[in-house]
Amino acid sequence: MSEVEDPRKERKERYLARQVEYSAEHARLHRRSRALSRMRLLLFGGLVAGLTVGLWDMQAVGWPWLLAAAACLLGFIVTAVVHGLVLELELRAEDMKTMCAQALARMERRWSDLPDQAAPLYLSPQDEELAEDLDLFTPRGLIKLFGLQAVDGARLLGRWLVAGAGRRQIADRQKAVAELASRWSLRAEYGHRSRRLQADPDCRPDLLANWAESERWLHSRPWLLWTARANTLMTLALIGLQAGGLLQFHWWLAGVSLSVVLTFMFLGPMQRSFSALAQGRRCFGGQAQRLEVLVEAEFESPMLRALKDGLADKGKSAPKALRALDRLLSFAEVRLSAMAHAPLQAVLMWDFHLMQAMESWRKRHGQGVRHWLEAMAEFEALCAMGALHDEQPDWSFPKLDEESSSLKLKALLHPLLESDKAVANDLELGPAGGFLLVTGSNMSGKSTLLRAVGLNVLLAQAGAPVAAESFSLPPLMLGTSFRIRDSVSDGVSFFLAELKRLKSVVDRAELAQAESKRLLYLFDEILLGTNVFERQVAVQRVVGHLVEAGALGAVATHDLSLADAPALQQACHSVHLREQFEDGPDGTVMRFDYKLRPGVTPTTNALKLLELVGLPAKESS
Repeated sequence: MSEVEDPRKERKERYLARQVEYSAEHARLHRRSRALSRMRLLLFGGLVAGLTVGLWDMQAVGWPWLLAAAACLLGFIVTAVVHGLVLELELRAEDMKTMCAQALARMERRWSDLPDQAAPLYLSPQDEELAEDLDLFTPRGLIKLFGLQAVDGARLLGRWLVAGAGRRQIADRQKAVAELASRWSLRAEYGHRSRRLQADPDCRPDLLANWAESERWLHSRPWLLWTARANTLMTLALIGLQAGGLLQFHWWLAGVSLSVVLTFMFLGPMQRSFSALAQGRRCFGGQAQRLEVLVEAEFESPMLRALKDGLADKGKSAPKALRALDRLLSFAEVRLSAMAHAPLQAVLMWDFHLMQAMESWRKRHGQGVRHWLEAMAEFEALCAMGALHDEQPDWSFPKLDEESSSLKLKALLHPLLESDKAVANDLELGPAGGFLLVTGSNMSGKSTLLRAVGLNVLLAQAGAPVAAESFSLPPLMLGTSFRIRDSVSDGVSFFLAELKRLKSVVDRAELAQAESKRLLYLFDEILLGTNVFERQVAVQRVVGHLVEAGALGAVATHDLSLADAPALQQACHSVHLREQFEDGPDGTVMRFDYKLRPGVTPTTNALKLLELVGLPAKESS
């Protein structure tokens, strides 16, 4: 493929051009923002000077100075509004520039330039082992390849990768991802608004969901609500009558006294209700802006259309409902000022009426809030997979074949390696009851090959594109044994930890059958914690059991005798990776081509590696 035809090069150039464009826009807006800041300072100075001179000698020269002060005040207000808009545009340009830079970092696998991503909060022990074996959530893990901007989307996508989906859901996600891949502006705008929320440590959407679904405290005490209403009307009426000269005594103080008594009686419940929302108040308006991107967009994909249509709540869209709540919470902020809050509460019973308005909102929309938050997380996850599809144009969507019992991969790549540096291999795992025996010398790429298979299976079953030219698979459940750790504190030896992991994989084979799936097991040098003879017997028994269970698998090993084990010969298909030694100016150099070849490896390199690192490779005399 020529450079002109290389889609990866075209994508990099496109993102680089966007980064340059938004960098220039950010610099221009920053200069304008600084100019407006200086203008605000000058206008404020003019306002102070005009008031000072005008009020000092109002009769002689005061009025012109006061008029000048009024003009400065008007100019200051207008400039402040314009400055706020410019600051918003400046933040947007900065976010767009950053997102373009991160896209380039993902394409070039510059892991240190990418932000850390949140892992799912709750994973089973088996899923945690799978995630660790395949580098899902590590600093150089698969989750970093997605253009995620918010924690909720990262955690949901992590669950998708681990849990997988059914055939119908995978097909729907693929259509949604393909559509979003071509809509960079939509993804970028949603990402910008997600980043603004993510940057605010007080933004806790879960507080909103928990509050919306909690018991309506005032609703269960209607007598208190009607007392507050009647007392407020009575107090205002008495104040009006006294102000009109119809009453001489301060009867309205009785209403104020009742207000004070009720306020102190129910101070605790009201305080808890307002405090539950006050911490995340700045988040709600931002969530409305985030939702507006989804609500206002037009989609062709059935999944995206359903996601958008599900955000309507009794004729009122979710963004409008969140904005209405945000306005109510702005009234609640008067509680932060004792000088303003005390008279309002004493005369109007402010908190009771505000709580009633908030509970009315909760009655209308409370059951939909968690759904809104879940919809935003789902759209974030789909946008992230769309970003992956856009940034990796040579990747393809897999085909889920429920009638097949084989895993067929053409031009398979390791997704964590940059495409133009990775080596592609074709392989097939299956049919059911067969396994691939991968042999090869040290550093030849056996573990990398198995992880490439596992990671691409997870991508495929989540609905994402895979690092392969074509990829066909049946419904699978994945089980791995790569990284085993002993535990001194728990009294678990390395060998016992290995056995527990293998038992977990064997149990998954039974669970896969119950769910009409096949187990795909990936083993890398298992049962190293015992002697060679017992290890060979144990490995043959474990793999033989999985073969009888109809599982698919791949086993990477240095033990070449497994290929000749009578119990496994019928099911075993051997492939290998090899190295080459070349003489160079600095001595012997070992090279690998990472290409699969049929059969068992004919070479080993352990003793040669001893020589290369300067250790004795020959017996001493």
